[in-house]
Amino acid sequence: MARRRSSRTATASVLNAALLASLSTIITHAFHFRPLRASPLCRPRTAATAATTMTTASKSATLPPSTAIVGAGPTGLFTAIVLARRGYQNITVYDRLPRPDDPSSPDWGNPYRSYNLGLGARGQIALGAAEVWNSIEPFCAQAIGRKDWTPEQGERPEQIYTERAYKTQVIQRDRIASCLLSEVENKYKDQISVLHDTECVGLTWLDEETGGREKAKGGSPQRRGVRVRLHRELEEGKLDQWTEDARWVIGADGVRSALRGALEAKTTPSPNNKKTEKPVRAYKLPERNEFVYKILPLDLRPKYGTGPGWRPDLNYSARTKGEVTIEALPTKEGVYVGVVLFRPTCPAIARIKDKEDARQFFAGSFPQFIDVIKEKDLARFATGPTFRLPSFSYAGPNINYKDNTLLLGDCIHSVKPYFGLGLNSALEDVMSLDRCLEETGDDLGKALPLFSSRIAPQAKALVEFQASFDYDAKTTEGFLRFILPLILDGIFHRYFPTIFAPNGIRLLQDHRSSFTQTRRRKRRDRIGQVLVIGTVAAGLGKAVGWVVREGVRVWLKR
Repeated sequence: MARRRSSRTATASVLNAALLASLSTIITHAFHFRPLRASPLCRPRTAATAATTMTTASKSATLPPSTAIVGAGPTGLFTAIVLARRGYQNITVYDRLPRPDDPSSPDWGNPYRSYNLGLGARGQIALGAAEVWNSIEPFCAQAIGRKDWTPEQGERPEQIYTERAYKTQVIQRDRIASCLLSEVENKYKDQISVLHDTECVGLTWLDEETGGREKAKGGSPQRRGVRVRLHRELEEGKLDQWTEDARWVIGADGVRSALRGALEAKTTPSPNNKKTEKPVRAYKLPERNEFVYKILPLDLRPKYGTGPGWRPDLNYSARTKGEVTIEALPTKEGVYVGVVLFRPTCPAIARIKDKEDARQFFAGSFPQFIDVIKEKDLARFATGPTFRLPSFSYAGPNINYKDNTLLLGDCIHSVKPYFGLGLNSALEDVMSLDRCLEETGDDLGKALPLFSSRIAPQAKALVEFQASFDYDAKTTEGFLRFILPLILDGIFHRYFPTIFAPNGIRLLQDHRSSFTQTRRRKRRDRIGQVLVIGTVAAGLGKAVGWVVREGVRVWLKR
């Protein structure tokens, strides 16, 4: 009897071992982690590969006679340069804001002038491919690591990102636009015109103006393209209003895009407007973890060399128990631009009414910075404006209309600036457009739908995946959706690095992968983690059951 029981136990052990071995083999093959390679659909090209296609006009098709770009920020001006390098002529860029200062102007030393952006691998590769990076890099400050203070651990050692091939380059957002504007005026002034203080207020599609593609006078086909309605404010509140026609128009006018609004109205089906094409729609994700911010300059130069971790090339981050955070990035001029993040209902910030209140708050909550905050900046912090972070939103399922209207950049994907992917991914969009034009011989009827089919899913994946980290970590939901996945990713990647990828935040920074690849990779990891945890739990359950049964059997024999 004992031999039969022992035989059954041994057989069960062998079967369990075989099951675990088989499951391990399946997981290894199904979830084997390889460094993600960029999809050929959206892989940013290097400067070497770009040179073969971006320096000459397309030979396989007639280029559009005119191009309008709405938005003269970094994305819009970069788009204009890329098109000019392809040989496009009559490119006009419109922007409602005034012309920015020259990139070498001393006014950029004013930390309130423009917020800072970090250009990572994605942005540097794109700018290098268009041969404009050398015009921007001299005005950047390098951030090669970070130093943190947390309420749980206090001051932490500095962390240097030695493994990164591309070091983050920090520059004011408007200064990038200024550098690109100088590039336009120095190299492409015969191809590109830039009109500031000029706002786009609407569009008319020329081939639909009279209800169809009719014949114009003289028997020639009706003109194809778009009519852009513009206005400019004059003295005494008067408006100068006019229209301009273009063969096609590109919307790069940001989160509150007028062009996207016009496309939404144009393509949304209604009883009187039954469209067969996929609509252009903006999807705004719910706000789950809202923060607002104020600007606070930090002149850290007197601290350099006074102790470990005080140096001019780090991102400084400090957090309090009251959920107030300072994130500070360097500038070329030396003064750090600090962003003080807090919840709209934060009582500690609400109590700050004047300079003395601000001094007491920072002396108590951030003593490491109090001696580098100037008196005038404390006063401005107390009475100055509070800004909102952008919400998570994306456009889709189409981001083009026919062969004459296209959206890119922040028009199609708006994210919070936690991971530095807003502008970097927008610059990638422009390179993807260049690739689509090259593949289709600059045939807009093919290139624009191709771009839409490739980039709209990327925009959605970027926004939804990054929003999946936007939870309050102190809540149960935040722990389960944000903290726990990071813990599991860290454990599984540490012990099974060939099977499981690093956490999602690190994967987002990997310029070799597309955003759809990153999201798909983490979904596979989650399935693998569930299988492993479930198998281990089942094995432990069986082991506990066997121990209990054996214990009962031994007890009954007594």
